[in-house]
Amino acid sequence: MTGKRRARTKRVIAVIAGLVAAAALLGGCTMHALAPLPEAASYQRVGVLSAMGDRFSIQELGFTVFGNEYKAQNLPIGADDIITAELKQSLAGRYTVVDLSQYRAAFMNAPKYWPGEQSLISESRPEVTEVVRQLMGKENLDAYVLVTPAYGAIGATNQAVAGIGILKFQGVIRDNAYRLHALYIVSVIDGHSYELTGHMRAFQNGESEAKALLFSGSAIRGPNVEVPGAWWDAPAGHEDEIKAAFQQMMDQSIPQTLRDTKLVQ
Repeated sequence: MTGKRRARTKRVIAVIAGLVAAAALLGGCTMHALAPLPEAASYQRVGVLSAMGDRFSIQELGFTVFGNEYKAQNLPIGADDIITAELKQSLAGRYTVVDLSQYRAAFMNAPKYWPGEQSLISESRPEVTEVVRQLMGKENLDAYVLVTPAYGAIGATNQAVAGIGILKFQGVIRDNAYRLHALYIVSVIDGHSYELTGHMRAFQNGESEAKALLFSGSAIRGPNVEVPGAWWDAPAGHEDEIKAAFQQMMDQSIPQTLRDTKLVQ
């Protein structure tokens, strides 16, 4: 086996391993709306924290797994600022909203696991609810609303994309297609019991969970939109356009996902 072919094989194996891990996590984290706790109905002050970060994936879906390519870079399009503004606007009609952005870096860097991930983690880490209590408990809020990266299946394949990025579909009888995706989960942690009471994945643009399960629309299970191939070739040269497209997706997706969690009507 040549050095070039060996390196390519290693990249493919790494991609497969990452997607297998992602699938395992998805199976362990059941999506559910806000539990009907008595406290939930009386929430008055809620905090919002978007922790998506600047990681931007550039991925290619080949005809076979050996044609897949993946790389990532930092692309500061202000995703967390956009999501925070959308959360505040959507929740302000029902709650007093507290911006928790000052805790973003500490939260993202803190070792933690989400419910359902325990069996996949060998070393000891605190649950995410405990991290929230330690970092933000002094805010004395009724609930903490977190937005974190998620992943979604690609069509009927056993492959997935994660977080924010652009996926290239190779064309056979038609031109290549490029989709900007922004996959995330909205989680709700009760500010009194520090239990995870809501955990809802964002679905396709403006769609409810029921419609998304019918697998209508594009092949990515999550917010996405078709974009020019030049954005995939050189994302850093198209930050403004990518930011505008991301903003438009969040304008539709955040309100619907908050309705799915039952935080708003």
